[in-house]
Amino acid sequence: MKETFFNISEDKKRRVIDAALTEFASSGYEKTSLDAVISRAGISKGGLYEYIESKKDLFTFILNYAYEELFTYIQNKKPADADFPKDPLERTRSISSIAVDFYIQSPEIISFIVASSQVGEAGIRNYVLDVFDSYFLKLYESSDFSSAKFHKDQVLNLLKWLLIKTRNVFQESVVSGGEKNECKEKYLNEWKFYLKVLKDGMY
Repeated sequence: MKETFFNISEDKKRRVIDAALTEFASSGYEKTSLDAVISRAGISKGGLYEYIESKKDLFTFILNYAYEELFTYIQNKKPADADFPKDPLERTRSISSIAVDFYIQSPEIISFIVASSQVGEAGIRNYVLDVFDSYFLKLYESSDFSSAKFHKDQVLNLLKWLLIKTRNVFQESVVSGGEKNECKEKYLNEWKFYLKVLKDGMY
């Protein structure tokens, strides 16, 4: 984003962000037009180009904004004067239970995050993965993997895959008309099962 974007009023900034979140979430990166963002935000075409270089520029800004909002929410819900559990599985239990509340409170952001994971263009898709990885790894920086039977990277890759899977399934359930609290309960029970299998092993 151009520096001019950060100097506009909070109201106009909010309208641009909300419009971009909605359009990218509903149409996907490839099919979203800046004209649609402009129309939804209620600003002039020339006005938008005063703030952004391109659609890619807008998308990458919104992507980082979305993950920063989620990461900050999770961090702010940590126990007072304490970190999350050192054990990576117990940490995941804590993180997932907090994340689902964010999904419920900020549906426009989670809708965007899910849509961003389905970008087809290779360069953008790789950027999306890099942003997700950077925030994901921050959450496990102080975890202790010394008791794990497998290498740290293998454990993290599995937890990452499960976080993406459960997040997407939750979102699909809500979009399909599921009652949010029921979807949350299903999500948490699914995590309870996965974490038990990971902790106890299948055999």
